[in-house]
Amino acid sequence: MYPSRFINEQIYTNLILKSKQLEKRGQIKEALDQWNQKILDNLQDIRFYESKAAILMRNDQQEEIIKCWDFGIENNKTNILFYKAKINALQKLGRNIEIIECINKWIHLNNNCSLVENEISQISSYKFEFVNKCDEQDWIIKKKLLSLSSIREYIDYTNILKKLGKEEEILQCFDWGIMNNIDDIDFYYAKSMYLESQGKNQEAIDCWKFAIQKNYKSTQFYDSYSILLTKLNKIQELIDCMQFGIEQNPNQITFYDNKVNALIELGEQQQVINCLDYGISQNKYNINFYNYKCRILKRLERYEDCIECRELACELDNLDRLEEQLECWQRGIEIKKDCISFYQHKFNILWKLKRYEEALQLWDYGIQNNNQNEKFYYQKAEALEMLERNEEMLECWDQGIQINPNNVEFYKEKCYALMKFDKFEVVNKSWVSGQEDSNHSQNQLSDNEENSLKQSENAEKALKCWDLGLSNNPHILEFYNQKIQLLQRLGRIKEALTCREQGIQNNEDDPEFYMMLAEDLLSEKNIIESISSIDQGLKRCDDTRLYATKCQSLKKLKSLRKALIYFRLSDSGMYLGKKLKYHL
Repeated sequence: MYPSRFINEQIYTNLILKSKQLEKRGQIKEALDQWNQKILDNLQDIRFYESKAAILMRNDQQEEIIKCWDFGIENNKTNILFYKAKINALQKLGRNIEIIECINKWIHLNNNCSLVENEISQISSYKFEFVNKCDEQDWIIKKKLLSLSSIREYIDYTNILKKLGKEEEILQCFDWGIMNNIDDIDFYYAKSMYLESQGKNQEAIDCWKFAIQKNYKSTQFYDSYSILLTKLNKIQELIDCMQFGIEQNPNQITFYDNKVNALIELGEQQQVINCLDYGISQNKYNINFYNYKCRILKRLERYEDCIECRELACELDNLDRLEEQLECWQRGIEIKKDCISFYQHKFNILWKLKRYEEALQLWDYGIQNNNQNEKFYYQKAEALEMLERNEEMLECWDQGIQINPNNVEFYKEKCYALMKFDKFEVVNKSWVSGQEDSNHSQNQLSDNEENSLKQSENAEKALKCWDLGLSNNPHILEFYNQKIQLLQRLGRIKEALTCREQGIQNNEDDPEFYMMLAEDLLSEKNIIESISSIDQGLKRCDDTRLYATKCQSLKKLKSLRKALIYFRLSDSGMYLGKKLKYHL
């Protein structure tokens, strides 16, 4: 019965009659066009393909017949009837190789389909019937026939050969199967079983040796081979096999276990220990190898060695826990890349394990994700300092300065590192603060500078660092302050004054710079000069802070009336301040 979607019998009969009439009138093309159209309209109905093929056969168009069935197969891959129809056409043409290819194609496309189990058996039987009709010397055809078959088909075929008494061809059949399925253990197993049944044990051994050479990473091949060797009581060959497995798979404990058991059977206790030690040397961080060695040592009643091994295992277990912690903190870092605490926890573990390069790489990753946060640079610099890698520490701060040219903290840290290299002591306070007399002479300043600490290369580098900062930030007071402090520390007082003046020249309308100069002069008890700098600032900008600073200077001179006036100017509103300033 055809499915309901197929055209009904009456219509099909009418089409047959019409086709015959066209054919009688010699209108072959029109007849074929009729069936071509019906095929396109009914791709799964084999009757239309058969009708077309019949016309082609009567008109001796053999190649077109094959093309017709190829089209049918392409649209009906699981329908065995289309394959059979093509095979029958090929048989009439004597094209045996193509018959084999057609059969293999069907098996290849349908071998995993549970709905066509009966068809597989049917076409397999058909295939074997065809093989047995072939010339026994025609091994090319037989080899082609079996090139894509499953192990089940090979076994079925060898059973047929056995019934026919063709024992020599059975091994050739298995060899074909192995060459076409080089990594399928079933083919080696089938050949080995057959050889064993024939008492050909050495050939069975050779079969497994070949299998392992081609599949040296697969444990199942070694297992099957070891079963055969154990059965044949070939212990030394088993040991050699497992040694080869160890060399190819040094991290697979199964190979060590099989070799150790064989060595114990031979009473080779020292070789057992050597094998266990080699396993640990190749798997230093795998606790399973330590535990395995402990079990074997206990079995050999070597209890002291067992205790030592157990202690190593405990140490490794602690290490494993640390590795878990590292993974945990790394997950935290990936979730929240700006949380320095996560980095710090992971860093502490890496440092404890003396994995210093990984620890530094961790801070590199932190800097990559937080390149504007000086804390990450600081942590890396601190680690480099502990490793006494000073040049790299400076490079770390250079990187920070390059990325953050306006952040004074990076310049500070680099200069601090440079000065720390030379272990500078703070310069005598009298050099920084000045003499009691507010009008100390230029000669005294010169004497102080001559007696200051000898300048080192690192001190010069620190000053150049602040010069770079000032060139990048000429309007930020903090950079001037930092350079001035360093110059004072080095006893270079005149240069410090020059730096102050440079700040005022670059920022004439910023009261902050006048206040900086005034407060520094006041701290050095240069009161008159302090007042002069304030007056200079008041000419450029009217700022209450300047009035307050002048008030402090006037108090130092005990000019209280004027100090009170400037106090009121600093403390009052702008309108009153301007009015008082006008009356003064």
